[in-house]
Amino acid sequence: MSAQGRAQPSRPPGAALERTSSNAEAMAAELAPLIAAHLAAATPDPEPLIDAEAAGALLGVPATWVRAQARAGAIPHLKLGHYVRFLPADLLEWRAAQAGGPRTGTRPVPRAAGSPANAGRTGRRGGRSTAGRTK
Repeated sequence: MSAQGRAQPSRPPGAALERTSSNAEAMAAELAPLIAAHLAAATPDPEPLIDAEAAGALLGVPATWVRAQARAGAIPHLKLGHYVRFLPADLLEWRAAQAGGPRTGTRPVPRAAGSPANAGRTGRRGGRSTAGRTK
């Protein structure tokens, strides 16, 4: 008998290999990165949902305001049965979109001391027109 015939007994296709410690270690070494990649892709770390109290703290408003705005559909929220939950990233994005006015970091410019507050207005007083009146 040849040495080749004794070392590898023939087995049908699809039949399990005989388990030996070196064979199991080799299979584990091959499968470990595949399993790790599958688990990383299958279970992304989702951002946790927060309740109205935490959303209010994030936005700097009372939780009652957050609940009322969610009922009105004015802020992004998720309905889970009768629970209302919020994603912090959605709230921060919404808050950034609500900013109005110039963001220059300067204070408003005060009026010049010589110009009256009503400069440029017509001669109306009390809502009535003075045109066409005689003295």
